[in-house]
Amino acid sequence: MAHHLTGKRSFLQLFGILGANLFPKTEDVQLGKQIDGEIRKNPKKYSILQGRPEIKAYVGQIGKKILASPEIRNREIHPYQYEVINDDSTVNAFCTPSGYV
Repeated sequence: MAHHLTGKRSFLQLFGILGANLFPKTEDVQLGKQIDGEIRKNPKKYSILQGRPEIKAYVGQIGKKILASPEIRNREIHPYQYEVINDDSTVNAFCTPSGYV
């Protein structure tokens, strides 16, 4: 989709449209798992929200809507997982390779 003001596509949009990836799919999955593990080992920096299943369900519903897009490729090989970081000073959304959001 073009930028709403300039009408031009960004480099990252074009990169994604071309289906470019810096890693083979198998390495992408391994890297995502590794980064997810590192995040989970560091609860002081990335405190995962506990005890609020309705929030996790809401985020998961949004993820499912995004994954329903026909433009999402290779969804069957990525273990999409959604977590909420319990810290207002942390970036509000990010993902690691292979579907860890």
